[in-house]
Amino acid sequence: MRSLVEGEGTALVLYRIGPGTTFTPHRHRFPEYGTVVSGRARLLFDTGPRGIRGGDSYYVPSGLDHGLEVPSTSEPVVILHVAVGIAARVRAPMFRHLFRQTRSVLRAALADPPAVPSPPAA
Repeated sequence: MRSLVEGEGTALVLYRIGPGTTFTPHRHRFPEYGTVVSGRARLLFDTGPRGIRGGDSYYVPSGLDHGLEVPSTSEPVVILHVAVGIAARVRAPMFRHLFRQTRSVLRAALADPPAVPSPPAA
């Protein structure tokens, strides 16, 4: 994870989530938005999973139980993620469960952030 911008209760974060990683269902008191830069993942909702891949965007309303899994055994997913209305820095207590689950993945992402691909030529 690399926090790109934080201010006025909003955080823009670049996540590189390793193959086989699962974030167990949880909820926040703020909405979340994101765009998948590369790779594939599944957002987990009570109504069932929603597949997302490079170029897809998503919205998770505040208070909605959700999780995420990376089904690939070889490819990470890279997500540009926005959390709006958070009360403190991204390392706030509400995010500690995510850090515990992916500590080694996050360290690797900070040490070697992925390159953001160039847009296709028009």
